[in-house]
Amino acid sequence: MRKAAPVFLCLVAFSSVLLAQKQTPAQVNNPSIEIESVKLQLGMTKADVLERYVGTEITKMSEDRWILGKWGTVDFRSGKLVFVDRSWNSIGDDHIGAIFALVSSLSREGYTSCRVFAESNSVPVTDSASGIFQHVWIDCGIKAIHIVKSKIGDHIKEGVSEQLGVRELKESKGEQNGSTR
Repeated sequence: MRKAAPVFLCLVAFSSVLLAQKQTPAQVNNPSIEIESVKLQLGMTKADVLERYVGTEITKMSEDRWILGKWGTVDFRSGKLVFVDRSWNSIGDDHIGAIFALVSSLSREGYTSCRVFAESNSVPVTDSASGIFQHVWIDCGIKAIHIVKSKIGDHIKEGVSEQLGVRELKESKGEQNGSTR
């Protein structure tokens, strides 16, 4: 029985390699993200997005940054959709399962050439406490996977999301504008 397990694992790994070689990647045309059963694409107008989300809770954090339902965030610039973020899990969910599902989805869509990078930083939250943030990005060009773990005091939060476009960050106190990737 003990000898069968390594042989089985090797067989599964070899079969996966053969299957991957036989499959041709899908074309990446008109990239999109689906939030609350609605497909979003970059360049859509605010009116287009509002029309598709009639009856769905929309929270406007600002005129150009909205939360759609429970799982999505969108950013607009000059009235056009420039960034979409969709959470692939909720608190208590299987984060590894979410990562596997998201990587599988991007692979099926044809995203096969990606860069991976990580960063960790500490940010002051109050005068006496700071938050520790660990980020991993799998950047596939116009689409990316963002994995984050934050710890503020005793509170730990983890998340896995799919991103389309590049979110522009507007820094305060005279710092320059940047982006999440």
